[in-house]
Amino acid sequence: VGLPEDAIAALKAYLLAGGSVIMEQHALNGFRGLPIRGGGAPKVPEITITATDHPITAGFAEGDKIAYGGSAKRVVINEPEVAKVLADTAQGPGLVVVTAGRGQLIYSSICLSLVAGNRAPHNKLLNQSLDAASAYDPATNPQASVAPILSLLAVEQKAVSNALENTRRLDVSVPYRTAADAEEAISRLAHLRRSSGAATDMASIGRALSVAHRVIKEMEAMLIQHVTQNPLPLPADCYDMRVVGTGYPADLSPEGADELAAEYYSLGANFVLTEGHRQHMQPLNEGMAATRNLVEACHKFGMRVVHHNTCAFISGEMPEEWHKWAQRDARTGEMAIWGKRNINLFCMSNPQFRAEYFARCRDFKEQTGVDGFMTDEVEWLPNWFICGCDVCRQNFTQETGFTLPSGEESEHWGNFDSPLWRAWITARMRWVGDFYEAFKEAVVDEDDVWFGCLAGGAGINMPVNWGDELEEFMRSHNIAFFESWSHHDYHMWLAEAPRMAYYSGAGVHFQTPVLSLFYPNDDNDFIFIWGYIKAFGHNIWISEPYKSTETWGEALNFERDHSAVYYRGASIADTAVLFSRRTRDLYYPTHRDSFLTEWRGWGQILTAANHPYDVILEGDVTDERLSQYKLLILPACVCMSAEQADAVATFVRGGGNLIVAGEAGIWDQTGKPRPQPLLRELCGVSVGKADRLTYTISAPTDSNLSSALAGKQIEEGLLATVSGTTAEVISEAQVAGGTRPFLLRNSFGKGTVLTLTGRLGALSNQDRTLGRNREPVAFKDTRVPEACELTLDLIELAHPQPWPLQAPSTEECGQMLGCLSHKLPSGRQAIVIHQINISGAVLEHGQEVRVWPDDVTYPKTEPVEVTLRTKAAPVCAYAISPDYEAEQLDTKAGEYPGIPVELSHQDGETRLQLPALGRYAAVVIELAD
Repeated sequence: VGLPEDAIAALKAYLLAGGSVIMEQHALNGFRGLPIRGGGAPKVPEITITATDHPITAGFAEGDKIAYGGSAKRVVINEPEVAKVLADTAQGPGLVVVTAGRGQLIYSSICLSLVAGNRAPHNKLLNQSLDAASAYDPATNPQASVAPILSLLAVEQKAVSNALENTRRLDVSVPYRTAADAEEAISRLAHLRRSSGAATDMASIGRALSVAHRVIKEMEAMLIQHVTQNPLPLPADCYDMRVVGTGYPADLSPEGADELAAEYYSLGANFVLTEGHRQHMQPLNEGMAATRNLVEACHKFGMRVVHHNTCAFISGEMPEEWHKWAQRDARTGEMAIWGKRNINLFCMSNPQFRAEYFARCRDFKEQTGVDGFMTDEVEWLPNWFICGCDVCRQNFTQETGFTLPSGEESEHWGNFDSPLWRAWITARMRWVGDFYEAFKEAVVDEDDVWFGCLAGGAGINMPVNWGDELEEFMRSHNIAFFESWSHHDYHMWLAEAPRMAYYSGAGVHFQTPVLSLFYPNDDNDFIFIWGYIKAFGHNIWISEPYKSTETWGEALNFERDHSAVYYRGASIADTAVLFSRRTRDLYYPTHRDSFLTEWRGWGQILTAANHPYDVILEGDVTDERLSQYKLLILPACVCMSAEQADAVATFVRGGGNLIVAGEAGIWDQTGKPRPQPLLRELCGVSVGKADRLTYTISAPTDSNLSSALAGKQIEEGLLATVSGTTAEVISEAQVAGGTRPFLLRNSFGKGTVLTLTGRLGALSNQDRTLGRNREPVAFKDTRVPEACELTLDLIELAHPQPWPLQAPSTEECGQMLGCLSHKLPSGRQAIVIHQINISGAVLEHGQEVRVWPDDVTYPKTEPVEVTLRTKAAPVCAYAISPDYEAEQLDTKAGEYPGIPVELSHQDGETRLQLPALGRYAAVVIELAD
């Protein structure tokens, strides 16, 4: 059921190198990167033979049914061309043979061995499986691939090199024999890779891997001894975070903690987030001792330890004396239960609960020495009627002047036309922020790390239903942390890009680093997510359920060795898209064409075009902040304050260009309708609330704009009402009974305003159609191609040329490009272009995606020519990547060794040819002082 990690690694190496392995049922657990997955375990009464052309099923007839009556591990085959189904259960494959690397895996989803001795058919299948395993010869298998073993050899070579580098970095005294063994292991692994593994016997590969593992362990022990006597300094700040999450047993010894800390240091981590021992409202004595050992060990290695703790949840029954502290339904007064887990919940506003909880957290901190907290589950569950306890009712009345009703029936419940309901929704968000501030004041010391967990921060459910709103959440934190938990991130990279840009904007607004947690499925998926996060300037938290320490180390050590390239990057964008939090929360908050749909569409179009842009928050709509940009996009920003409208007008009057998409400024910041739209003079038209209509768009009169959408009928789209038009009408929308202006242009001061009365961004939006799917699912392309074309044309028309980065679109070059400014160790400024290979992630409408995205691939892309606008002339440019071999690098390429990139510079424009791309690369352009 569960093998130690070392055993799994050895078996995997044996398999990939050409061995034959037989596994039954749960033995598959923990084996990542194989073309087969295990799942649930249903009961199956019988096995049906479906293939008889294999030695294992020889002598059986197709369709034979063999009684079983036990549990079968659910099997998912991700590479059907190399996996042959030999027997079926009612739930899927019962016995498969898989080519993995050069080896052969014979896997049974049922435990044949349990019944083989007593039942002749099962005994025959088992014996013939043993015969097939014994007879396997990789040289005679035409499907055998050397690629996986080459990859494994490369990872092990880097692991030994990294272990040796760690000892040298810290001036650890390594005995001659160990150092020589390490160098020999590196050389031997490199030789095996050069020989392609095909002509090498499995024993040679096994010996090389064995030596590699041994010397890594020896050097790890030396590191522990060294740092015990010479502890490393803790990170100076949180911007240089390389975070690993870890579980640990309640009986973790100091020696075990040292080994765990040494392992994470060897991966390149400098922050550790604990997982487990989270329930502070239950006894934590054992957890305290283990955590203290972990903290002391990690501190030796210069790693800060942040404790992941739970707030509102309590496992099991809540003691009766605490019922007065519980969250309650405002309608019924009953205690809230989160049905998903049948969990009781504490009211975070209750002063008695706060006092008890804060005291327990403070005691835990003092007893363990943790460097701070990540406090999770600070939310009102399960719906927007929580919490209506006496404390919350009193707070609501004091803060708003409204009295919260009781009973199942009320005209206010769920009614966003009611000012009481809107005040209630926003109050619940505010109270979450208030709790975090109170926790900080009571528990957190000045130098502590302090943040909470926000999942779905750009969505509608978390803030409106559960009270988790980003701007309230972030008021007291020194890290902006976001849990991005969905699977299929590789295929949904475009759908997720605006959300990532929003999180980057939050980091800028609150002047904190951004930390993102994803859940990759395999090594290739992890490398994609790591590079994707880096393109947005985020730090990564590595956590379960996926675990491949070799790949973690490959990425994090590369990041450590090039830390300035990832430290506190600044945007080079001159285009901003406003995220209107109040519009999301108060205007059509549950509508399918809400603000979010419109906002995502504009962000996705900019991302797909490889145009740098920033997402700004409502608090950023000031004269000073807007002066940084040439173009501002307001996507259906219905709720605006008068101060925000004045700042936008100042921006345009001074020469900025503006795109207003849909209704804007027709409600105030509390969600109350205004008698007149705030932006009517700016836009040259009064745009009112949108109707749901079917309409047809006319061809634009401006030849710079695409006419592809002309004549296309938009079914049940949102189209705003208009009046008092003085602006130039460029395109119209034909509706039943007449026409309305669809696109207008107005000059205002030195700037220009383009106003769209229809939701063009919503038509250009790619929904996240792939998530945690347990079965193959068809990708759904929700975009209207003609709308995407017109949206991009509008952006190009509104943006004064040139762009800070001019590059081919993601569709043209197969790469998503992120571009940030950094300061190198020498003090020299540099522009870093992050190249993410997304060419293998492109899906056609209707294309099926398998259960697990293990098919994350990186078809090599061609070199890409880009133009970069810089005030200072470039000194040099070079590419760096964890994919590059040391012998490829020029040590004199620049501040870091890399592959030189040719460039030319004239009149503030730098032309570069980005090199062909494997998985990920960063091109560093160093600028003159």
